[in-house]
Amino acid sequence: MLKQVPNLGKGRAVQRGITESTGDLVLVQDADLEYDPTDYPALLAASEGGTVAVYGSRILGQLRERGWTVFPGKHSSQGLGPWIANVALSVWVFLLYGRWLTDSLTAYKLYPVRALRRYHVKTSGFETDHELTAKLIRDGVPIREVPISYIPRSAAQGKKIRAIDGVIALWTLFKFRFIA
Repeated sequence: MLKQVPNLGKGRAVQRGITESTGDLVLVQDADLEYDPTDYPALLAASEGGTVAVYGSRILGQLRERGWTVFPGKHSSQGLGPWIANVALSVWVFLLYGRWLTDSLTAYKLYPVRALRRYHVKTSGFETDHELTAKLIRDGVPIREVPISYIPRSAAQGKKIRAIDGVIALWTLFKFRFIA
């Protein structure tokens, strides 16, 4: 396990993980444990030996557990705002890249190291997830989604993502589609 002191943000931690990895895959999981490590085998099985990026989909996980509801894929403890933001971001990814991802905001991603080492990662916060998604799609790296378990946290419990992070995500995806 690596510790990064001082904390330089999620993006810098992901960059360090890529640099120091010795295997074929890098698994990114936020430290808040909203996601269940027992989902690792499903992520690994879908990776096709490190040739495919795998995103854990909370949406697909909720559809698996609860079926279709008024708000498909929304966890009963999840706020409506974050669920809508995720759907909006999925639509944005589709409009920009022609690729539908049910849960582009997931913090549970398994990346092929070979692909990531080709990239110079420019961001340092939560938006690093979106920069990497943009680069993977642009390079034609397949992204497979698998259902995962999810127990959402509230801001009172330490959830750090804010509305401004959604705006940054939209801009990051736009920027890496047309500018960067």
